[in-house]
Amino acid sequence: MKQRTLAKSVEIVGIGLHKGVPVKMRLEPLESDMGIIFYRADAGVTIPLKKEFVVDTKMATVIGKDGVVISTIELL
Repeated sequence: MKQRTLAKSVEIVGIGLHKGVPVKMRLEPLESDMGIIFYRADAGVTIPLKKEFVVDTKMATVIGKDGVVISTIELL
């Protein structure tokens, strides 16, 4: 499968969809074959985008690890 990555880092600041609190999100390019990896800086937890980390799909796609979750990743 053809791979693509970002040319440079991008940072977005705004209000979170579910809790309405300020959030900052940064997208960074990765090396080949790294896939998509989410990192929660506030919790220090890295969650790869793999099916074994999907914890819920009722109202949003939610991934989680070690009790830390990231919601609504399908909107990214």
